[in-house]
Amino acid sequence: MTSLSLPLKGSLTQTSPAISRSRFRLCLAIGAAVGAVIALWALAPQYILGSTGKWAHPENDLNPYLISWYYYIADQWRLPLFSLPAMGYPEGGNVLFNDGLPLTAIVTKALYKLSGLQINPFGWWGLAVYVLQGMMAARLVCAFGVRSMLAAVGAAVLAICYMPFLYRLGHVALSSHFLILWALALYVECSRERKLKSIEIGVLMLVAILVNSYQFVMVSVIVGATVIQGIELGSIRRADLVFLSVGAAIVAAAALISGYGVFVTTPDTMKASGFGFFSWNVGTLVVPPEALWHFPRHFVRDATGGQYEGESYVGLGALLLAVVCVVARPAWVRASVRRHAVLMLALTGLAVWAASNRVYFGRIPLLVYYLPRRVEAYSNYFRASGRFIWPLAYSIGVMSLAMVWRMFGATATSSP
Repeated sequence: MTSLSLPLKGSLTQTSPAISRSRFRLCLAIGAAVGAVIALWALAPQYILGSTGKWAHPENDLNPYLISWYYYIADQWRLPLFSLPAMGYPEGGNVLFNDGLPLTAIVTKALYKLSGLQINPFGWWGLAVYVLQGMMAARLVCAFGVRSMLAAVGAAVLAICYMPFLYRLGHVALSSHFLILWALALYVECSRERKLKSIEIGVLMLVAILVNSYQFVMVSVIVGATVIQGIELGSIRRADLVFLSVGAAIVAAAALISGYGVFVTTPDTMKASGFGFFSWNVGTLVVPPEALWHFPRHFVRDATGGQYEGESYVGLGALLLAVVCVVARPAWVRASVRRHAVLMLALTGLAVWAASNRVYFGRIPLLVYYLPRRVEAYSNYFRASGRFIWPLAYSIGVMSLAMVWRMFGATATSSP
């Protein structure tokens, strides 16, 4: 975790704002282009177009995605907006809790009502996820002051080839990891510029709530750290508080209109047992799968039967980058860790939740503690806790790349 440091003052030469902005846009475009190239190589055209191939013969989670989408576009408009009373009658269902990607569902439903045209959004979203993953990884590196096209390429490739991302490509909404990278980039930018980007934060939160509830919680924690950091730096103005309040009200209203109000009206319908089962195995962060290097052999990555949810290997390259950060500039790293203690606490808290109350390293139970029945009941709202390791995993890899580039690269701007 010591790799999550930000640069200190006066370490590198400053460039003109015009050049910096131009380079920033170029780096984002390069990151997006890398994502597009990899997506077009990895995804079949039939998958993107949503016509034949896997969509004609769907398997596993693709079935509920399609079912909820077909029900939704054929149904009348109603409130809550994504409610599907005919699906799973008599209880009914909701696009939100079927991973039906509400953001694209509402757009394609409007199009269907207006023109009768059915456009499967999941393949197109899969393409967009690759593009945005590359772009936001490049933005996170740029947030550190790096304006290198090569660094943008490296960050995009690293984030797209990351085990947590690749492992989720079959889960269309959950694969939207660009939201995490976007939140981390905003944290770094707001910290370096000493200016809270409250409007963009509101947009991020609104997009997240309309994509996936797990992603929304992760993004919310990082946004909370951003706001607290801004308060500590004294960079939050009265206008920022107004925009944040308005944004929070809009997000809350969108959540209620969408159907998240069931957490208040009928909360038990959104719970299922599994907390402590669908958790993160601590060893998977640093120990590679045997199929990758044929070493180590027989390391147990899933000690419970559900720890595939927390698969998080960051890769040898990311680990080496993190080690270089610590070894090359230990004082720099320590100072930056202290300076950004709130973010560290947020990422640590997410990791603790990911590991749950049954912490494993391989097959070895490191720590087991029992929760009160009521606490465990609340925990089951987000029972697949292993997913909450993703922000830490991305921070270790992409931020370490930015730090190493700051130390040894030439194309960078000075830090605040």
